[in-house]
Amino acid sequence: PGNTLYSPSTCCMLPSVINKALVGRHDTRELPTGVYYNTNKTRYVVKLRKNNEMIHGGTYDDPILAGQIYHALKSEYLSELANAWREHIQPDVYFKLINWSNR
Repeated sequence: PGNTLYSPSTCCMLPSVINKALVGRHDTRELPTGVYYNTNKTRYVVKLRKNNEMIHGGTYDDPILAGQIYHALKSEYLSELANAWREHIQPDVYFKLINWSNR
């Protein structure tokens, strides 16, 4: 809501790999993003898509801890992408990717 203004001052082109890393599902579930409940093991599983491959981030008893692990893994991945694409993205985009965990 409220972010529907598309112009050169509000948008920029991103490499598709970065765009895919940033676009996420807007779940209505009660669990943190990237956290799923495994009914067989009665534990919370962390999953992150990285380079078109699903990465298993571990299983945890606490959904909040699992969410923190997901957030740390995603932050690390976005930093990797920022550094790999630094010469091809705008400086402000690079800074935002590097500092994604502080959002």
